[in-house]
Order: sequence, then structure tokens, then C-alpha cells
Amino acid sequence: MNNSSIFNFKLFSLKWLLPFLFSVFLIGKGVDYVFTQFIILKNPTLEVAKVHTILTTDKETEIPIYGSSRAADHYVCDSIHTDCFNYGIRGIGKDVLIGFLKIELAKKRQTPIILNVDYTFHNSGGDINAFIPWVNHPEIRQMLGEKQIKTTYFIPFFRYFGTYENYLKDYLNAKNNFTTLSDKKGGRYETRKIPTKHFADLVVKRKETKTRFIQDSLNIVFYELIKSTNRPVFVVFSPIHASFFAKFSYKAEADAYFKTIADLPNAHIIQMSNFISADSLFFDTSHLNYEGAKIFSRALRDSIHSHLHEVKP
Repeated sequence: MNNSSIFNFKLFSLKWLLPFLFSVFLIGKGVDYVFTQFIILKNPTLEVAKVHTILTTDKETEIPIYGSSRAADHYVCDSIHTDCFNYGIRGIGKDVLIGFLKIELAKKRQTPIILNVDYTFHNSGGDINAFIPWVNHPEIRQMLGEKQIKTTYFIPFFRYFGTYENYLKDYLNAKNNFTTLSDKKGGRYETRKIPTKHFADLVVKRKETKTRFIQDSLNIVFYELIKSTNRPVFVVFSPIHASFFAKFSYKAEADAYFKTIADLPNAHIIQMSNFISADSLFFDTSHLNYEGAKIFSRALRDSIHSHLHEVKP
């Protein structure tokens, strides 16, 4: 009786179960491929597509801009240089910035590099959704750390569970500009107006928030990477609301550290943290709105031009 049951189960498995599972696998792989090619990679300004471009392309004339959401929101490439591209990605810290810089310096191009940094100089892996399709790359695994990477990220179709909606929402917003304005060079700008009372509340909250400059071993890595290349590197402090500095600690240490970078022959520190003060040009206390971004980007263009013609001792 038992032998008969085992035989029947094997027959069922061979005739129905295995073909069914194989069909499910093929359908899942097909859905994964279509979603990756026609949603994730269709718009190069999506953050997940930006990471793919960083990993796979080396356009000879491109001037890359790397940084967090403050890079994505603040740098209007059309106002800076026709060949620049904005690779700003929400939430990343210096750990991921260093990873991107390593990849960039391995490329053949010799164009300038623009790095947006924050005074806190913190570590943060950023939005994991930007990296899920690319976890097979050792550079991505190294910069994110194994703790952030789940086994399911390596399985087609299942790797996007819980994120399909987020990718689709970003795709539709970038295509139709529902809540933000996106351009073809990686920028994503806030056009919404924040009520004066709400912004005042944000300022009060920011003034009560303690922040500080983070000193760790990655600061040395960042310095050595910039030192290792002959390419011009612009380390830029883009505008941030004055309330940010109300309870900021170790500013002297931060200034001293970035002074060591400024002393490198190929490095330029562009300090524009306080360049914009009008509340009307901010979306919140960390990010400019589109009007503020355009003003900052035009000024940055002039500053970069001046630095490129500067003779350093």
C-alpha cells in the first residue's frame, strides 16, 4: 500500500507538480524581467536606475554629481553644465558616497566630480529600493553591508515583493510630475508650496534637534580617495536652513577636516551652506524648492568655473 502511494506521488510530481513549479518559475522570471526593463530601467532618473548607470556606464564627457536627496533636489544640471548628470539618492551617507566614488574613480573618464556633502558627514545605506536589483554586484554588497541584504533579493520576482508599488509610484511620478518635477538629468525638485505656519513649525523642530559632525575611519578613506586621483573633485556644501546649526556640535572639527581636503591640489571645497536664507526658497529645513535649486545651481556654476581657473599652491 505504501509503495503504491509513493509511486502515485512520484507520478503526480513528474506529471503535474514539477511542470507547474517550472511554469511558475518561468512566469515569475518573465514578470521580473519585464518589470526591471520597462519600469525600473525605463526612466534613467529613477534612483534604482541611477545605481545601474553608475555600475554599467562610462560616458567620456559626463560630469557626475553624487550625494543624498539634497543632491537630487538642489542640483539643476541645465544650470551647471550640459554634460553633468545628477546621481543623488535619498538617504545615503558617506559610506555609500565612498562606494560610488570608488566606482567612479575606476572609470576612464577624466572629467570633474561633484560631491554634495552634509556637515554631519554621517553613515547611512540609504533607500534599499535603489539597490535591490543590483545586489549581485560586489561593490553594492560591500557598501550596504550584509545585514541590509536579504536572501530574497537574489530571487527573481520575489525580490520585489513589498516594493513593486514603490517602484511603480516613483516611475509614474517621474513620468508625470505628480508631486515633484523631474528632469532628464537625474534631478528631482519640489514645486509644492509649504504653508508659512507649517514651515515655522519645521524651523522650531529643527532648532531643537541635536546634530554633530561624525568622525570615524571612513573620513580617512574619503580623503585618500580624493587624494588618489588627478581629476578635479568639488566637495560642495549646498544650502541648508540656518536653523540646522542651532544645536550643531563639532563644527570646528568639521571645518578642520574639510580644510585638509581643500589643501589637496585637485580638491576644491565650495561652501554654500548659508548661500540661501529666504524661507520662501526652501521646501523644508534640509531641502530647497525648485526656485531655490535654480538660484543655487547658477551660483555653483560660476563658483566651479572660478575654481577651475584658480592656481593652487
